Amino acid sequence: RIGDADGSLSPSSSLITQNLFLRCTGSPDTISVKSSSNQLRGNTFDSCDGILTLRHGRNNTVDGNFFLGRGVADSGGIRIMDSEHVVINNYMEGLMGSSSRAAIVLSN
Repeated sequence: RIGDADGSLSPSSSLITQNLFLRCTGSPDTISVKSSSNQLRGNTFDSCDGILTLRHGRNNTVDGNFFLGRGVADSGGIRIMDSEHVVINNYMEGLMGSSSRAAIVLSN
């Protein structure tokens, strides 16, 4: 988790880059962002049963990540809440999640 709901509109300016999340299980959110102005770039989510969630905050960038479900139940991509985010150039393959764990989920 990056941040919390109380400080979600404050910039954290965290950089999460070039990480491998392999077979991460047990939580609906592999990464949960609850702050603003973060960059999540070039990460690989391989065989995870969770998703990357922009839960609270604004101005976050999700760019150039790989989401490889490999048929794992509930594997998903990116859930986007709030506004002013940039989500570009992400690759998704073999994801098995649905509803709130689909490849792309837009929520308010």
